[in-house]
Amino acid sequence: MSVLVEHSILGSAERGSIIVQEGDNLRLECNSAGLVGSGLDLVEGLAYDWITGNLYWVNSRLNAMEVSRRDGSGRMVLLNNNISQPRGLSIDPFKGARWLFWTDWGENPRIERVNMSGQNRSVIIGAKIFWPNGLTVLTGSHYLLHPHSLSIFEDNVYWTDCQLNRVFSAHKFRGDSETVVSHLVSQPLSIHVHHPVLQPSETNPCASNPCVHICLLNHPAVYTVYMPL
Repeated sequence: MSVLVEHSILGSAERGSIIVQEGDNLRLECNSAGLVGSGLDLVEGLAYDWITGNLYWVNSRLNAMEVSRRDGSGRMVLLNNNISQPRGLSIDPFKGARWLFWTDWGENPRIERVNMSGQNRSVIIGAKIFWPNGLTVLTGSHYLLHPHSLSIFEDNVYWTDCQLNRVFSAHKFRGDSETVVSHLVSQPLSIHVHHPVLQPSETNPCASNPCVHICLLNHPAVYTVYMPL
C-alpha cells in the first residue's frame, strides 16, 4: 500500500486527507471517495503533481506506471516496458525539470527518471545499488534523496509501519510527541507529505488548454495532450 498525506490550509483551519490504495481501489480517505476502482494490484509509490492536479503511481505486480487526474478520470498507462519491481516514486514538476523519478529493485536494480509525459526515459543510477526503495526530491533544489518510507514537513517526520498498520509522526529533532496520524490503512509502504509550503506556486500551462483526455507537463515542450483512443 502507498500513502500520500496531504495538508491544506483553509483560513485558520488545517485540513488533511490521505490517498490510500487497498486492493483494487485508490481512495481519498477524508471522504472515502473512490479515485481508481479497478485494475490495481500492488501500488507501492504515489506522486501528486499539484500544478496540474494529476496523480501518478507505480504498480509492482503489473509492472507499470500510470497517471490520472486527481478524481481518477483520464487514467492511462505511462510506462509498462522494462519495469520489473517499481517501488518509490517522486516528482519534480517545476519549469525546467518536469521529471518523474522512481526506483526499481528487480533483476537490474536502478533509479530512473522520465518526463512527466512519459518521454525521455533514462537510468540515472544503475551501478552499486542493490535494493532501492523510497526516494524524494528536495523541494526547490532538485536534489534527489532516497530514504525508506518517510517524509519531513516543518518540525515533524512522518513514517509508515506496515506491521502496526499505522502512519506516525514525531518531532524530527527530539523524537518525542509521537502521534498516530492514521490507523485506517492496511500495510502502508511509501509516504509523501504535500503542503503549499512544499508546493511553490507555478503557472499551470494546462489550465488554458483544456483537453478531452489528460494534459501532462513536459520538458522542453510545455505540455503534452493525450487524447482518448
